[in-house]
Amino acid sequence: MSATALLLAPGTAHAQGPGRVAARYLNLHQCMYYAASAVNHFTTVVPSSDGRFLAGSNVSASADTRPTCGAGDGNYGLVPVLSGVKALDLRAGRYLNVHQCMYYSASATNHFSTVVASSDGRFLAGTHVSATADTRPICGAGDGRYALVPLLSGVKAFDLT
Repeated sequence: MSATALLLAPGTAHAQGPGRVAARYLNLHQCMYYAASAVNHFTTVVPSSDGRFLAGSNVSASADTRPTCGAGDGNYGLVPVLSGVKALDLRAGRYLNVHQCMYYSASATNHFSTVVASSDGRFLAGTHVSATADTRPICGAGDGRYALVPLLSGVKAFDLT
């Protein structure tokens, strides 16, 4: 399956020949959920199969500016400050460079990952569209309690042509 096919959700946009995407933006919505009782975070960028955890990732003619996330399921609640959205202009270059950054807290014994920056900017991920393929992830250092784990972080460059 081509990278272009991966970006197109049914009914939202259609490829117009090789390497052409009708929608201009891939809006990646990253939603972070947390269970205080389990001291556990998890991240979604697409909705869960059962619909309990939503993420509004989409392709569109316009850039989204705020993440669209579900409230959670009662056990896990949304953490708005750690959620975020990145509008990726698919016409800005040949490669969609998806950066995944893993963070860890020894005091909480907890990992979580990001693919876009958190709303408050503490946890960065360098996901972007570019003329060149990235080979190393761009990640923030964390916030003091959660630190970057370079070995578990990575980047994948998708050729949009």
